Amino acid sequence: MTKLLNKYVPHDEEAFKRLVKPSLKQQAQALDVAKVAMSGLDSVMAFLVQRRKTCGDQIVADEEETKFLDSEIAKKEAACAKIRAHQAECKHERDTMQKALKESVETMQETVRTCHKMTQKTNSNIARLTRTMVPQQPPNYLKSGTGTHGSMAATSPASGGK
Repeated sequence: MTKLLNKYVPHDEEAFKRLVKPSLKQQAQALDVAKVAMSGLDSVMAFLVQRRKTCGDQIVADEEETKFLDSEIAKKEAACAKIRAHQAECKHERDTMQKALKESVETMQETVRTCHKMTQKTNSNIARLTRTMVPQQPPNYLKSGTGTHGSMAATSPASGGK
């Protein structure tokens, strides 16, 4: 390391001052470079300040929108809770109605079975009674010469009885 220092750093005071102290032309060029760098830095800073303001405004707007969306979500959740409560009530009512329908159908089926048994028993009793009774000859109304037919002919205006 000392070899490098000895090689690049002058040993006498005069050479050292020339190395450290630049010329006026170099100072003017450095000043121009510094001005350009300062104007560049100023424009970068202005851009960053504007960017920060824009981002801050966007953050504020996003926070407001988030609050609005949170309130909308709360409203929708309240509406959903009402719907769920109504749905549960409707399901309970449906279950009650289905149970009542099932009981009604079972009662109706039992009534039909009872009526069928009673009909069978009545038919059986009627059949038993008709077998034990003496059969009678039903009257034949189609025979000619019955008393009712002749009396009707006598009273009919077509026969000229009056």
